[in-house]
Amino acid sequence: YQVTEDDQVTEDDQVTEDDQVTEDDQVTEDDQVTEDDQVTEDDQVTNLPVYFSQPKQSLLYQASTFQDENQDPTDDPLTFLEVPVTGLPRGEYLPLFPYGGVSGTLAHYQQMEEQILNPQRRKQIKIVAETDTTQLTGDTQGILGAGTSSPQAFSALSRSATPDAQAMTAAAASSTTETITGTTSLGLLATYSSDYQTLNSLLLAKDTDNEDVSLQDLERGSSLRSAFQSSQMFLVITDPSSLKTFDTNEPPQVIKEHFQNNQLTIKGWTFDLNPDNWRQGTGDSDTVLLFKFLDKPLIDILKDTALWEQPEVFVGTATDAEERVKEIKAVRDRLVTFFENAIATAEDPNAAEKDRDNAAPLARVGSSTFWSGMIALNVKLPEGTGLPPDLKALECGIQDQDNFYAQYVGSNGTPILPQNGQLVAEQSSLFGLLDYQDNSVPETGPLGYAFQVANLRVQFQNSQITAFSSQVNLTLDKLFDEATQLLNSRSGRNIVILQGFTEEHDGVITYSFSFSGENYFALPDSHILNNVDIVKATFSTDPPGNDTTLTIGRFTLWGRLNFRDLETFDGLSFGSDTSLSDEVLTASNLVNRSARALEDDYQVGIDTLNQASAELQQKLDELAKNEQFLQFSKLSIVMNCKHTNGTQDITFSVDPSEIAFDLARSKARPHSLYSKFPLKLTNFVYLDPAQPDSKPQGYLTVKTPLGSGSMPDSGFGFNFEFNLGSLGALSGSAQFVVNLLIIWEPNQDGSQEGATTFVGLRLPGIGGDVLGFPLQSVLKLSFKTVELLVDSTSTSGTAYLLKIKKVALKFFVLSFPPNGQTEIVIFGNPDATDSNDAVGWYAAYAKG
Repeated sequence: YQVTEDDQVTEDDQVTEDDQVTEDDQVTEDDQVTEDDQVTEDDQVTNLPVYFSQPKQSLLYQASTFQDENQDPTDDPLTFLEVPVTGLPRGEYLPLFPYGGVSGTLAHYQQMEEQILNPQRRKQIKIVAETDTTQLTGDTQGILGAGTSSPQAFSALSRSATPDAQAMTAAAASSTTETITGTTSLGLLATYSSDYQTLNSLLLAKDTDNEDVSLQDLERGSSLRSAFQSSQMFLVITDPSSLKTFDTNEPPQVIKEHFQNNQLTIKGWTFDLNPDNWRQGTGDSDTVLLFKFLDKPLIDILKDTALWEQPEVFVGTATDAEERVKEIKAVRDRLVTFFENAIATAEDPNAAEKDRDNAAPLARVGSSTFWSGMIALNVKLPEGTGLPPDLKALECGIQDQDNFYAQYVGSNGTPILPQNGQLVAEQSSLFGLLDYQDNSVPETGPLGYAFQVANLRVQFQNSQITAFSSQVNLTLDKLFDEATQLLNSRSGRNIVILQGFTEEHDGVITYSFSFSGENYFALPDSHILNNVDIVKATFSTDPPGNDTTLTIGRFTLWGRLNFRDLETFDGLSFGSDTSLSDEVLTASNLVNRSARALEDDYQVGIDTLNQASAELQQKLDELAKNEQFLQFSKLSIVMNCKHTNGTQDITFSVDPSEIAFDLARSKARPHSLYSKFPLKLTNFVYLDPAQPDSKPQGYLTVKTPLGSGSMPDSGFGFNFEFNLGSLGALSGSAQFVVNLLIIWEPNQDGSQEGATTFVGLRLPGIGGDVLGFPLQSVLKLSFKTVELLVDSTSTSGTAYLLKIKKVALKFFVLSFPPNGQTEIVIFGNPDATDSNDAVGWYAAYAKG
């Protein structure tokens, strides 16, 4: 019988009446066993003084060596792999309780073994192993421990390997195979050097990207290797330096990293287990790594640090022994509280559903007697690669980086299967939770935009995403470069809130962020826009480009533009008949402000607040019923996020390249230019001061009742087509289509006293001649100035007239008529209601 540090008392070990010692069994003088020569009857054979670790929950198995008729490896059941640990030379004594003649409940003796004897045996064996140099493989004489005088000298718990183990170790030593691989039933896959001096790797988990999480290069006698060769092991690691080996220099230098570059990925979400990136100095949210292979509830083990594996090495960091004990107790108390709270929350029917779901896996781990595995608490995500590619831009909205981490990730075990004579690890059963919250108010940039991840929650079970939710906020303190005020804000902030969802199709997980509803953004300083209603929004990450440090997020907006009715010239046409009053804006400020600060401002009376709420609600109802607006889609706000040396540089820009207008669902004011002229809206125009080439070319300034200023450097507007029919055979019967451009300059700083607009006219032709239209190669219809007039005095309705002055037909340098002045006036139907496709004109000639 091979006695190991793990051997528990079973029912078969009960002492019966036949086992009692009789007079005939008295030990004679010749039979006396000395301290150096403790033996049993079964051990009167040649034995090797080498200790083999065979923990109950960590029995090692290796792939079968059987071959089929083709001499190929078979996948027969695994065989035992006995691993030599250390020599235990004569003179080393280990606590062993004599169970002969005892009575009582076996559970009590098992508890004594687990809590008293096993820890003491582990401690003593570890002390020996740290300095022992006994050869672990080879012939019998070669691996006798130091100080032994015969092959029969051994300690009761450090007896030699079985004949099978001798054969295996000898075969390993003579084999050309460089490593020996074995696995536990729980999926810890160990690969040893051929002489067992080094545990090359110990696989702890395999993630969904088929990457290993493992310990590496554990030398014989090291604390880490000793820990994982212990029976009924429970290991807590809070000191990241304990996962490294240092030299004896001053200061010490790292010579080996045993847990380096380990990252655990679950369905595209990556968690950084590298000790260099552990959270430290945060108090209750420092990173902790736990391994449990002990048949007791974790919550009970935590309370008894005597059951912890070498806490003075892996937890305590202080040089002073008393301080180190205090550190261990503080970690113990923190972990006990953490798991007790999780168990209580999971069992509390009054707790929020999300909180119960978050706590349930921790409660199972904390309370289950038979759960075994690995769990890491408070784990960071690696910068730039922690989120799935579809969500990479979310990282740009994490304002509170210090609190962006997974509350826990872990493994329930890893299936190990024999394949072609090798042991192969399959995907582990992984679980985890990331629950991030941020209630701060981010600062906006020069364009008035900001992006914030308000919350992000993802939960994993059995290596699958079982829950995902997120809320992101797009701050729009400006729209079209003018200050905004969200009338129906619930937070007092000018934000669009988008909710995140996930779907899985054919094994492919997709994420989406969207909003549908009503967001009424007033533009109090604008002389052009009354309000902009955002009715839909999406958020996405652009595909990666050549610059790996750049992440691009894209917000796409749908909504309605409500332009003010400029009484002297209603060129922008689309919007309600009335503007937002100052009273409504004041009421909105008061109501939305009260959501944040009313409890701190006792001067705001309830009656005043109720009156303001009523006024605001009345206006919101009017806006909801308004049918006069310009409906748009796919206006993009682009977020460029540059990652450099651990920092993020975020800039925003407007991208109107894909904006479109749904004219079938839009409606202009009855007396507006669009309603009275045969105009066709063709495209949106954005004058970006950073891009001078964004200015349209070839436009002649049109004088309007609003003025005749030049085209601004910054602005927004629309390009319309104006079909005037055909000029006849001289022009090849081509349609005479002119472009009418209407631009407004935003009131960016609120200093404008009135609307600033530009109206331009461009004739068709080649060469960009703004003052002429080619009829044939040598003929050109030319003019000098253009003016848009508004006649609102007619009882039949407002009329718009486009006056073209000094029209002439030119043949090289000759003009016809040679003298006098010709003017053409083009007008729409002032009585038009449902259609604006009619146009009329007349010409007048004044002889000079």
